[in-house]
Amino acid sequence: IFIKLPIAVRSSLGIGGMMSVAVHVSIFLLFCSFSNGMRPHQEEDEEQKVQISVHKSGHFQKQGHHQQQHQHHHHHRPDSLMSVSEDHHVKSTGDPPPPPAERVDIGDLECGKAAFAPSGHCPESCPYAAEMATDYCHFMCVKEDGCGTGGSNPNETLADEEIGACRLCEVEACDVCDAGQGTLSGGKEHCGQCMFGYYYVESLNECRGRFNWIFIAIGVSAIPLIIFGKCWFYNLYKKPIVNEEGVNYALQCRQRAMVLQGAHAPAPNEPWPFDTNLMKENVAGSGTVALFRFQGAVIIWAVVLLIVWCSLVLATDRDLFMLGLWDVKTPMDLCYRIRNGRELQVKFLWVKVSWLVFAYVFSTIGAIAYGVWMAGYFKRCDSAEAEFSDFVAVIKGVPEMSGDGNVEEILKDAVKDALDKKAKEAAKEVVAVSVGWDFHKDAKMVKYFLEEEVHGSLDGCNTHSTEHVSNGSLLVNVMAKEAKQAQSEDQSEVGFFDKVTNAFLARKVNDADMVEFKADDLKKALNEMKTAPTSYVIFETEASRDKALKAAAEDGGILINGVMCELRKETFEPESLLWHNLQVTASERMGHQSKGWLLMIITCVVWTVALYLPYAYYVSSYSYIHGDEPPHYAEYIFVGLVVGAQVLLFIAAGKASHNCHFHYEEETQEMYIVYYNAALVLNLVMDIVLQTILSYEQMVGIGARVADGRLLQDVWLQAGLQQTLESYPIQKAVGKLIFKYSFPCTFLLPFAAEPFLGQLGPLWIGMMMVGRSAKIKGENAEKCLELSEMEQGRYADCLFNLVLVCCVPFVAPGYLAKILVVFIISHLYIYWYDHWKTLRYCRKFFFVSWAPHYLGQQLFSIPVAMLLVALVFKGNQWSAVESAHLGGGRLQGKFLAIACIGAFVGHLVVHLLLLKYVVYPRHLEENTDTHDKPYSKVSEVEPASFLTTNPVQCLRSKYKFQHQPPLSICVLGKEHTMKPNPALGAFYDGAKQKAKKDGTYSRKDEKSEQKQDEKKGGDEK
Repeated sequence: IFIKLPIAVRSSLGIGGMMSVAVHVSIFLLFCSFSNGMRPHQEEDEEQKVQISVHKSGHFQKQGHHQQQHQHHHHHRPDSLMSVSEDHHVKSTGDPPPPPAERVDIGDLECGKAAFAPSGHCPESCPYAAEMATDYCHFMCVKEDGCGTGGSNPNETLADEEIGACRLCEVEACDVCDAGQGTLSGGKEHCGQCMFGYYYVESLNECRGRFNWIFIAIGVSAIPLIIFGKCWFYNLYKKPIVNEEGVNYALQCRQRAMVLQGAHAPAPNEPWPFDTNLMKENVAGSGTVALFRFQGAVIIWAVVLLIVWCSLVLATDRDLFMLGLWDVKTPMDLCYRIRNGRELQVKFLWVKVSWLVFAYVFSTIGAIAYGVWMAGYFKRCDSAEAEFSDFVAVIKGVPEMSGDGNVEEILKDAVKDALDKKAKEAAKEVVAVSVGWDFHKDAKMVKYFLEEEVHGSLDGCNTHSTEHVSNGSLLVNVMAKEAKQAQSEDQSEVGFFDKVTNAFLARKVNDADMVEFKADDLKKALNEMKTAPTSYVIFETEASRDKALKAAAEDGGILINGVMCELRKETFEPESLLWHNLQVTASERMGHQSKGWLLMIITCVVWTVALYLPYAYYVSSYSYIHGDEPPHYAEYIFVGLVVGAQVLLFIAAGKASHNCHFHYEEETQEMYIVYYNAALVLNLVMDIVLQTILSYEQMVGIGARVADGRLLQDVWLQAGLQQTLESYPIQKAVGKLIFKYSFPCTFLLPFAAEPFLGQLGPLWIGMMMVGRSAKIKGENAEKCLELSEMEQGRYADCLFNLVLVCCVPFVAPGYLAKILVVFIISHLYIYWYDHWKTLRYCRKFFFVSWAPHYLGQQLFSIPVAMLLVALVFKGNQWSAVESAHLGGGRLQGKFLAIACIGAFVGHLVVHLLLLKYVVYPRHLEENTDTHDKPYSKVSEVEPASFLTTNPVQCLRSKYKFQHQPPLSICVLGKEHTMKPNPALGAFYDGAKQKAKKDGTYSRKDEKSEQKQDEKKGGDEK
């Protein structure tokens, strides 16, 4: 069934149908998992209390009565000592105690008689259960004055009526706790000395943190901001709408700037239908399809692993769903579950190992097969339609030249001369050369005059723009004047919140910092500019470009001003080209990358030490029994810390990758993925290591034991790291931390908030500000409602979530089904959100590069390698099933560590080599088919070319060479302002394309255009 069903579904429903099936299967498996024993959090809290109680009992039976006066309460988090993992009870250094055949009811026992983990409650005649001092997990019923006597633990002298058991002295954050004997009435508990960082409040008999003010200050500081935000919003909301025209204009501009159907689509220049399958339909480049296919593949991967795991569990024993998640209500229940769980784990450890074998083989083979499939897809896309990169070759190593000469013609002639010997046809078909310039010092001036170019030629669709053109003033100045005017209205009519709104609007629309430049300044700057080492030569046909590349390769390059330059094939589209970074060399970029790594490391360390460490120390002060637990806001602080760390690392990674000054946006996104993923993994490792160390110290203080009764501290001192890591307390601490770290903090919360913070919120606020201010019109209104940017950083999010999922096989199997289910549900939502954002709420973009997707495939080797390490780790445990010793596998100590490290590194090497020699060559296979469509035809319908996206070349065309019309700059949403000039290689006519969209382009015009094309074709022949 599991082999044939997916094939049938795939053939009948396609990828989109399988995604739908994945949703239903996930919901069904989630229901099955919870119906098989996953309990609510309230029950887990009860188990936490019982766990600590048992552990503390066992600790003091060996340490002696002196420890009662010097008791160290380094208690563990409530989520780390909650239930039973699969490994803590498996192996010991000695023979494990045999599991009992049946549990006896404690009520059937005589008072003072002990039994192993009896069930139920003690009778009224002796209502308190006391653990024996010498027999681990044996209990007897005693009276109030019997606690700590008669062979029971001498340190458990307090009779607690609430839990019906004898227990130790407990005062929150107490280092030295004093207690008498009897019930809790009469102030039996007293703290003699608080932990470091705490002070004693005698009237309350408790220790309070000296640094609690930090969390209180954070919470209190947020209150005024929340109040201010609500008051500002209400003040804006209550105002009447007076500028509907401005809102409508801004919304029209938004629609022109979003992802629209192309010239070959069913409805050109219209939004794509919302039910468009983005894993199939190329709406914004082949890289966009690859991004959604990657997300879909990740979801299908998780669904398959979940189905296989559930199938194995249902075929063996359903208790595996609960192994590590059992509901226990008394210390006796816990002892029984620990003993009984060991037997279950020993019996079915092969299930976990079998699943890991399948998961590893399936992931490895599936990753390579997926890579080959996607390499073929990119190759087919390259052959399907002509794109600008098909006509362009990159000139690398261009010698420095000054802008006072006609550099464009100099380079064009140099290319023609170099190709004239071996590729005369290619030399004749050189259309133009788009020159790269070093203009980072004059970036503001360039931006200023480009805005003048665009907004000075806006058509009559904007009533504001007509006024700007007629009076000859720059739009930037008009926008600044409007912002100033809105800010300086009559103070008697403008309140405090209105001033805040006006100040925000003034900043929002003021992109040029209100600095005015003169045309003479620009001309001088253009003449003094130097060329960058990179330029782009454009050919009329793809065949001529290929001939030029071949001829240049045979000659070792092309000679320009006595310097041999390299001619390469272009693989990126002009939309992704960052013209302002072309002057940055590879060696300079390496220095920027090193600074980026330093920034990410510092960010992780500062965040962990300054915020996470104080929080971990704070929650470690609680004992988690008898109501001694952190307040509810502590959980919100943990969620805030995890989400805040991810947001901070997101900002730092974006800043670091931007400062690398790559030539293409895709390269920037690749670096962002590496930075962000590495920082998240480093932050996760630091948090886990920190939490594990604190957990160990806490559990040593409370006397935590492993399944065979040894103290955890003795396991570390006598047996070392391996047995300590395989023990229940440590495994459970790490397992629960990983799950809480994953869901909802990492899998869901950041993405659930993203549409409100990134799209809907700014849109609603922008519409309110524009609609309630008569001064904000035209381009001011457009800037207030501008769309967000689409990025390829989703690869990093998916990969880090995969790393978290692949951490779970090391710990309790009960978490495996849970984390796979929440992973699937979360990523189905993330997929839907990206779908919604792409089609409706982001600016037009075009991803065609294979590089980010290939990087995602390379980084996928990390979670797969973790599966192999888990297989080695669990397989080593399985090798000691017969002896049932904790840490009794065939590989011990450093040999196990070497095996795990070797497995991880070995898989990375093999995986990357398979991608390099199996997948990558498939992408590089020569495409023998060339496009017959010439550059001029492609340029007629696509506005963003290597010429029209070059800001300096467009300004030189107008201000230096005074072309009529000059080369038009392509600005998103303003393509209708562009004018053609075939002599310069510019063929896009914005007015004509707009007329075609509006339906005002007559048949007569169409026939005239066809005749001109026929005449032009005849002349060429």
